[in-house]
Amino acid sequence: RTSEVFRTTAMVVHVVSLAAALILVSTCVETTVATQPPFSFSWDKISTYAFPGKMNRYFTEAELQHFSQFSLLLYWGINVQPDPTRGPGWWIPDQEANTIRQAAAIKAINPDILLFPYITGFMAQTWFQAQWQFDQPEHSSWWLTDPATGTPIDCNNTKANVCYGYSQGAPGKLYDWRIPAVRDYFVNEVIAPYVDNENISGIFLDDTTDVADRCLRPPHGTSPCTGSWTFTIAEQLDFTNATLIHLEATLQSMQAHGKTAIVSTEVDATSTPLNSSTFDKMLEPYGAMHFNEFFEGSQTDIVSALATTSTGGAFMVHASGPNTVGAFEQREYPLAAFLIIAGEYSYWGMGSGWSVGSFPWYPEFDRPLGKPLGAATETAPGEYFRAFEALNVTVNTNLRQASIQWHGLGPIPGPTPPPPPPPPSPFGKYSATAQVIVHQNPPSYSQTKNVKCAPDHTSAGYAACVNASATICDTTPGCTAFSVLSPSYGATLFGELSPKPTSAGQSNVWWTTYQKASPTPGSWHNTSRTEQ
Repeated sequence: RTSEVFRTTAMVVHVVSLAAALILVSTCVETTVATQPPFSFSWDKISTYAFPGKMNRYFTEAELQHFSQFSLLLYWGINVQPDPTRGPGWWIPDQEANTIRQAAAIKAINPDILLFPYITGFMAQTWFQAQWQFDQPEHSSWWLTDPATGTPIDCNNTKANVCYGYSQGAPGKLYDWRIPAVRDYFVNEVIAPYVDNENISGIFLDDTTDVADRCLRPPHGTSPCTGSWTFTIAEQLDFTNATLIHLEATLQSMQAHGKTAIVSTEVDATSTPLNSSTFDKMLEPYGAMHFNEFFEGSQTDIVSALATTSTGGAFMVHASGPNTVGAFEQREYPLAAFLIIAGEYSYWGMGSGWSVGSFPWYPEFDRPLGKPLGAATETAPGEYFRAFEALNVTVNTNLRQASIQWHGLGPIPGPTPPPPPPPPSPFGKYSATAQVIVHQNPPSYSQTKNVKCAPDHTSAGYAACVNASATICDTTPGCTAFSVLSPSYGATLFGELSPKPTSAGQSNVWWTTYQKASPTPGSWHNTSRTEQ
């Protein structure tokens, strides 16, 4: 592949003098209309996405069918296998091939789905072939190092300089974006397999500014990327500018191939030297999509998101929610807040975590939405209303209350009730084998079995419990032994439990096991006394 030509355009952010408050500013600050992503968008229903991954296998057929329902799929860590030749934390570098293979299987089910493989945008994760190659010694001059010692800042948790919390278990060196050859390598080798594939719509670039914002924050970085290195403010500014040049070169290359990126950063409106306003401006000319990982629907969330979507910026929301289809009220508020800010190319995702079980298909995804009949209106401070062709939405951020009302449709149905529980077992709350039966004194399980033991734990009461348990065992197929508590030792549970009382976090002193001497009912004798 020929190298891309990197040119600084009007959207590249430049470093101003340190006397000017050490702030990065854009040379283009006026409000503009964002370029749309290179694929179509529909208002027919809520545009949804899911983000599963990090598995030691490929998706099962059931998982393929499930995730193919979504409008857009982010996915990562497909069939990751450890590399035993390199030790803990190292993986076979075949993610490009695995991801492309999985893309073909998903597209075969839903040709219209948008597919975005995941790449951590700052570190050479060694489960990718191109990034594993970057990690080899012949490229050591490209690694980000401590300026004082030349020691690489390594995301392997076995090294002295640690940013392992970022690595998702696939450690690697950090790119030094100040080196043009590194930016060139990322475009021509790291993203090229995805950019060149017809089934893939773009790439999700995660944590794109974290090295500049965290690892290089003077003097020794900030959590979770800290170490013995030392960087100055000037070095952080230089690296931040280089990071933006790298991102723009990446977006230019993807746009030239009819692809785009979903881009994540943790900088906000008050961050320095790079803030979210400057960062979002850089994304707009390339149809790149901003990813909000922590959307809660607060007033701040809504105002910030509207700044992007009102100018046509593509936007993705992740809201924390249940991984089961519970009552709609559990999901209504964050979804309503999303509908208040949604524009063209806005996508909704909800779940807990990033696994194959994290993104359910909720009933509201099958309901109509329709085009918005206008932008949201703020009817009072923190209170919003918006109408769509198929529904109306109200949100009160002050009280965290919301309502979504579909025209002509009733409430979202709740989950299907679970089947009734099986009949109670005579074994109480513990499981039991065919050889063991468990009986317990009040105030626990004996009442449910209609066994009345003396509440004062007298000898007569104990004898009654033994006799009652024997009767239960006589009428339980396969029961040849049972155990009961001896109250004279002050224990709280019977023995012969599975699991044992200690493993259940409870105490017991001893128990007596009664073994049936013959098949004759009632012929029992004491066979053991086990200390516990």
